[in-house]
Amino acid sequence: GPATMNLFDDPSRIDLGLDCRSISFENPTGARGAGGTIAGGRKGAPNRRIAAGEKVVLADIAGPGRVRHIWMTFMAAPPEEMRAVTLEVFYDGRAEPSISVPCLDFFGLPHGRMVHCVTALTAVQEGRGLNSYFPMPFAKAIRIELTNASKRAINFYYQVDYTLERLADDAGYLHVSFRRENPTTLKRDFTIADGFKGPGRFLGCVVGVRVLPDDMVWYGEGEFKFYRDGDKALPTI
Repeated sequence: GPATMNLFDDPSRIDLGLDCRSISFENPTGARGAGGTIAGGRKGAPNRRIAAGEKVVLADIAGPGRVRHIWMTFMAAPPEEMRAVTLEVFYDGRAEPSISVPCLDFFGLPHGRMVHCVTALTAVQEGRGLNSYFPMPFAKAIRIELTNASKRAINFYYQVDYTLERLADDAGYLHVSFRRENPTTLKRDFTIADGFKGPGRFLGCVVGVRVLPDDMVWYGEGEFKFYRDGDKALPTI
């Protein structure tokens, strides 16, 4: 039956059906008993240099299971370089990604800059460590890819924590999109997302606004509009 849940489940509950795993450069497959094999249990492969234009598969996991935490970090650079490092997630062998966004935006940073930011599901500690706690269940498989489309190599660290477990009947897959308009059109609503068919759940969005010109003063007046289930001229929210 339904239970009272928080972000990390009930810490006192012992679920014998969970098989906890972790993927990093130290253990790229997440295999049992294979962590730290490179240097005999010591740190041997904490990071990797990702060349300009290179694509790396961060995780390729057979399900059913659930990604529970993703951590990564790389050095700060100009916004156009940071925005060019992108994250894509493919579920159940599909050819098209269900998540395709710049890495920083996935973790809640909308301007291509490393800053301290904490939300209910993300945490960027000291403007360096990028953490997400989005629950990402999958039935058959999940593949997580990182692409460095910038013009410079990056020194990249990461970790994917997940559990192998039965997929709940009411589990929803996480989808993330990125949309940008520069500059915006005066008096025309900016569409954050549209075209979704339910049932579904909206977890939220991160909105970044840069005022033009730089000396412009804008206090952010305006309306967030949420059209759902047949709303026409006016939204429900």
